[in-house]
Amino acid sequence: MRIPSFWAEATISQQHDGKSVVIRRYGWSDTGEPEAKALAQARAEEAAAQLAAGESVVRREPRKGYGGADGTPIREEIIEQRGDSVLTRNSYGAVCLNTPDVLFVDIDDESFEPPVLGNASLWTAGIVMAVLVGVSVNMQYSPHGWLLAALILCATAFVGLRRGREGEAAGRQRKGAALERVRRQIDSFIAAHPDWLLRLYQTPGGLRLMATHRTFAPDDAEAQACFETFQADPIYVRMCLSQRCFRARVSAKPWRMGLRRGLPQAQSHWPVAPAQRQAREQWVADYDAKAQRYAACHFIEAFGSGTAHPRALAVQDWHDSLCRAERKNLPLA
Repeated sequence: MRIPSFWAEATISQQHDGKSVVIRRYGWSDTGEPEAKALAQARAEEAAAQLAAGESVVRREPRKGYGGADGTPIREEIIEQRGDSVLTRNSYGAVCLNTPDVLFVDIDDESFEPPVLGNASLWTAGIVMAVLVGVSVNMQYSPHGWLLAALILCATAFVGLRRGREGEAAGRQRKGAALERVRRQIDSFIAAHPDWLLRLYQTPGGLRLMATHRTFAPDDAEAQACFETFQADPIYVRMCLSQRCFRARVSAKPWRMGLRRGLPQAQSHWPVAPAQRQAREQWVADYDAKAQRYAACHFIEAFGSGTAHPRALAVQDWHDSLCRAERKNLPLA
């Protein structure tokens, strides 16, 4: 698993085709900043030599936090570490659990997406606006305009409420159908793999599976078969292979709990410039306080009759506590 504690950047300027070219490369280390600087310098010199030899070279590496699928280490603030598992804060401020050998599979499904302003709400809002405009004109010519407004607004509210309830019922039906479909998939998978033990969770945008009967390497054939069976996100699968780890978000997305946005751009890249540290710390404090009132996922059901592996069980306990997975009274975010 590649989540370094120290980062540095090296810059090399040289002439190429009669022009001044600047090459920038990052370096990283688990031991200290000097080692990170040395690696950055070595990588910059290697890129400069490739450019001089006529090869195509990226002048400046993108500064990504979750760049794991592209082969560079995960560049995020380390919050806590337990054994080989590491908590990090991603580029928009949420907390992620990274583990080298406990299998997570997120199953995205639009049926589980939280409701947005739907057609019924838009219809109601449009009618209300039309009524208000019409009544404002009508009241100039009739003393009973307010009575007409009250009647129309009441009727509009009734219809909007009814349509809203119908939409909620349809949403619950879609979620139920999607959940049953995945349950059947899991039952079939367990029938073919009787030693497996899977835990199923609901996330704001779908479902999550966690395997606890044993540990896995990301390139393990059984782990890859599980990804394929449950149609895991291809980018996530590449990240797992590149970084040699699995990953799960364990705190709310900021915009799902009413915050206008995630971490501001200047504070989202790690490590943060000294001038931005205080502002980042304040944003994180506000975010963490609000996130206490939300769950990242809800535990639904365990499948299989296998015995939990001690390492997987420790990660499960940490994951469930961080996500507030057993607190069904908390809204998902």
